[in-house]
Amino acid sequence: MAAPTLAVNGITFTFNEGDVDSVKSTVEAKPDPTEISATGPMGAQLYDFDGVLKRIVLSGKLTLAASTRTSSGAVTSILSQKQWLESLGSGLQNIITITSTYETQSVSQVTGAASPNQAAFTSTLCMLERFEVNERAGDPLRLPFTMILVVGNG
Repeated sequence: MAAPTLAVNGITFTFNEGDVDSVKSTVEAKPDPTEISATGPMGAQLYDFDGVLKRIVLSGKLTLAASTRTSSGAVTSILSQKQWLESLGSGLQNIITITSTYETQSVSQVTGAASPNQAAFTSTLCMLERFEVNERAGDPLRLPFTMILVVGNG
């Protein structure tokens, strides 16, 4: 797997090769079925559709970098990488563009599953939903993390 990147405000953060153990993508449709009373189990069903949500979960560990992880500034230590990633969720979030081997594009929110190509694809734009780290005793050279991004239009 190629090292994933996160781009925001013209600055690109590239994870160390091997730091990200997995990039998991989940698409969740949210239909809400409702039956009309007294129609039986195969009666008239109505669906209230709440939409579709896509989440991307990155998990791995932060390690000391030989060169800066960002296209601007000096982000090499585990602490500075953690602080940079935490800052993605502070205040009014800016749009994050994620790129990895299979997360370079997502279905366009505007066109959806339009024929004939099934779907139109655009850059995977998302926002930070959660970033957590798990500092462990006896392992000062690795900081396990999980990052959850929610895909949307911005």
